Amino acid sequence: MGGIEAKYTLIHVVETVGAIIYGGNIDDHETLVDEKLLLEYKEMLHSKGYQVETKLGFGKPNKVIPSIINEGQYDVLVMGTHGHTGLNDLLFGTTVDNVRHRIKIPLFVVKI
Repeated sequence: MGGIEAKYTLIHVVETVGAIIYGGNIDDHETLVDEKLLLEYKEMLHSKGYQVETKLGFGKPNKVIPSIINEGQYDVLVMGTHGHTGLNDLLFGTTVDNVRHRIKIPLFVVKI
C-alpha cells in the first residue's frame, strides 16, 4: 500500500493472563518469544529497505490496538482476520469488529 517510502509500524499484543495483569512489567516466555519474532520481522523488512518500527502491547487486543493507534500518528491500520462464526465474525473477525469502532483512521482488513 505505502511502498518503500512509507513508514510502517508492526504491532503485536501479548494477551496472556500475566500480560493482562502485569502489562509491560511481565517477563514470561511467551512475551520474550513474541518480542523476538516482532524484531525479526522488523529486521527482515528493514533489510529490504522498509522503514519499520515495532510496538508491543499488553492486554486485550481490542482495547490495546485502538489505544496504540489513537495515541500515535498513523494513516491507516491494516489487520488480518480469519472469520469464524456469525456474519460480523465472518466479515471482520471479533477483534477487528471491536477495533474498527474505536479508531479514528481508516481500517484495511485482509482476510487470511
